[in-house]
Amino acid sequence: MLRKRIDGFNHTGSFLVGMSTLFLLISFGFVLGVNPQEAVSHSQDSCSIPSDAARSQDGELLFFTSEQLMGLVLEKAPVEKPLSLKENNLFGTVVVDVVVKKDGRLSCIRPIQGHPLARAAVIRSLRKWVFKSYRSCSGKKSMVGVLEVPFDFR
Repeated sequence: MLRKRIDGFNHTGSFLVGMSTLFLLISFGFVLGVNPQEAVSHSQDSCSIPSDAARSQDGELLFFTSEQLMGLVLEKAPVEKPLSLKENNLFGTVVVDVVVKKDGRLSCIRPIQGHPLARAAVIRSLRKWVFKSYRSCSGKKSMVGVLEVPFDFR
């Protein structure tokens, strides 16, 4: 009987640890000061492809690669380590879909790949980036593409 109680306690203890971990993961965005929707985009309405997006002569959407967009960066803010993150070995790359408005600012940042803690930090950084405007014969155009943003929190 005592053994069953101990086993039951261990399982209950594991359940409680699991639930508290889940709670921390859900609420972690609030600890970092990140709106939960921020991990998806910072402007849900503007995540559609703009009508003024750069297009080829055939009318096909021009999709900019990370290398192409990185070459157009005029102002760049570093990806800062979240304050609540203690010593760690977290590093890598966050991949995001982006829409760059005609003025060179991002109107949409949608993470595709990368560690969840790094995604929030990269989004905060990207909000401060400014890109060179894309110009076609008909004037400035918005750009749609993907960015691969490295981070190193070590």
